[in-house]
Amino acid sequence: MTASSRIPWLLPLLFALLILGLGGLGGVAFGAGGQGWYQTLQRPPGTPPPWVFGPVWSVLYAMMGVSLGLLVRDRKRVGSRLAITLFIFQLVLNLAWTPLFFGAHRTGLAL
Repeated sequence: MTASSRIPWLLPLLFALLILGLGGLGGVAFGAGGQGWYQTLQRPPGTPPPWVFGPVWSVLYAMMGVSLGLLVRDRKRVGSRLAITLFIFQLVLNLAWTPLFFGAHRTGLAL
């Protein structure tokens, strides 16, 4: 009996913390420095205020971590390897967004 079968929520929790931490590092490293620049951009009506993004991205990253944890926990199912590979690919793209957008100001590449 493995730890993940005895404690089914352990892997989703660990991956949630890991991905939340990775996203937080990107936000700390690149997010705050780009706020002045972000304020100069033309934004469409209805764009949320800047304070909304931190909590929303935190929930998003935590949920992505739970999702990856569930995939890894059930990795013996048919199609799991492909699902994990695709998930990691999109995760890398997602984590690259903050440095591209706020750090390098590469709006076209980031979007």
